[in-house]
Amino acid sequence: FVAVLAGLPGLALGVADTPAFYKAFYLEHQAGDYAGAAELYAKVVADNRANASVRNEAKTRLIACREELAASDFARLMPKNALAYVELNRPGEQLSMLLDQLGMLGGVAGQDGSGAKRFAISPQLLKGALGLRGAAIAITGFNPMKKEPVGVAILHPGDVDVVRGLIETGLPIGGERVDAIEGFPTYQIDGKIYATLTARLVVLSNQRSLIQGVVRRLGGGDQPSLADDDVLRPVLAERGDDSLLFFCVNAKRLMPMVSEMCSTFAATAR
Repeated sequence: FVAVLAGLPGLALGVADTPAFYKAFYLEHQAGDYAGAAELYAKVVADNRANASVRNEAKTRLIACREELAASDFARLMPKNALAYVELNRPGEQLSMLLDQLGMLGGVAGQDGSGAKRFAISPQLLKGALGLRGAAIAITGFNPMKKEPVGVAILHPGDVDVVRGLIETGLPIGGERVDAIEGFPTYQIDGKIYATLTARLVVLSNQRSLIQGVVRRLGGGDQPSLADDDVLRPVLAERGDDSLLFFCVNAKRLMPMVSEMCSTFAATAR
């Protein structure tokens, strides 16, 4: 932990004189207390006596911590008028639990209490392979002209630096840089999909406006979200923290669209 903190460019000297930053860094990376870390980072940002490099880094990490808190419930970032919603929650942790129950999760040595060798997967290896914190997709409509759904997806790469690095490197290579959305870098892939990189998330959609809505909610905007939907709110409330996959459909909005599409198809077939 100390080595990582000291390795931050331009901060080694300044951090020593700013204990609040050190404590905030610990809360963020070791304790996972993003609320506590954000509170301390905010104090560092407001401290005019602190080293300029430390204040700038604190501002960056403050934004990241606030995003972590906002992204704790993807439904609160999604548009209210979703037809369908799918959520994937911490696949690495869920798979770890399953493998542990099957007796297939072990330490480095891969041995049980008796000393007998057995097949076992290292938890650290699993974390590196499946560090994804979660993902969610909301379908908001259907484009009959292009014959494709309209919606927005959120990807949280987690704390695995390799995964985040691949995404941040791959988007500029595979996509075209376009106008930023709410100040965040945005790319267009194959002329169809927009991808925006926030401090912690990757937001993708075939409509810029949907990404803009997600980013504004992420920043604390008061736009209505899927969590406010009268029909789906009770269903969303039943989600378990240990559920790997969650899926729901707003039949009240979906069925009229399906009926209209069927009528259009029948009329065309005549």
